[in-house]
Amino acid sequence: MIFFLGLLFLIFFIQNRFLEKNGKFSNRRSLTGAEVARFVLDASGLKQTSVDCFEKDHIDFRSGLERLYLDRKLYEGKTLLDVAASAWTAVLKTKAHQSTLWLPLDFKEKIWKINKAIIWTGWILIPFFPPAGLAAFLFVFLIEILDFPARLEIGQQALLLLKHSRNFEADEIARLKGVIRGLELKGFARFFGVVSDLFKGKARVYGL
Repeated sequence: MIFFLGLLFLIFFIQNRFLEKNGKFSNRRSLTGAEVARFVLDASGLKQTSVDCFEKDHIDFRSGLERLYLDRKLYEGKTLLDVAASAWTAVLKTKAHQSTLWLPLDFKEKIWKINKAIIWTGWILIPFFPPAGLAAFLFVFLIEILDFPARLEIGQQALLLLKHSRNFEADEIARLKGVIRGLELKGFARFFGVVSDLFKGKARVYGL
């Protein structure tokens, strides 16, 4: 169990290093997350899909292809983290409607909420019933393993579209690659991330 928790913490540490080292810089063209998402949608043939801003959890999942929602931080943000996360969310939107193999976004969101509850249950159980807490973690870990190839595909396409946009210099692309690597690891970093977010007050990014 100690080895498993150590592995999860190592992944969490690496993921944070990717994001904090590369994502804090503003992009030189001052593009907002909304503008980046707009480009990704247009390049993917979803010109009819609007990019909207939402507050908290007020999202209409029934919008289908009509809308892509970004929280205000991403919508207005200009850092490389905002750029990468907005591109990621836009690619997720296109993937979810291009293939029957992809779960609808509202269902993926529900799964994440369930996983989050299971993770918290695991943390509560570990001090008193270690096997039960570990079983809860392993269940979520297995789900994340199954989802990881999809996350790699999203990251690869998001980075490719950002390169093709010609809006970013070579050094910015290198940093964006680092940010996207961090986003790819986010599923495995959530075990410690749910605790860290309590203290940092991070805004939740829809679709990540």
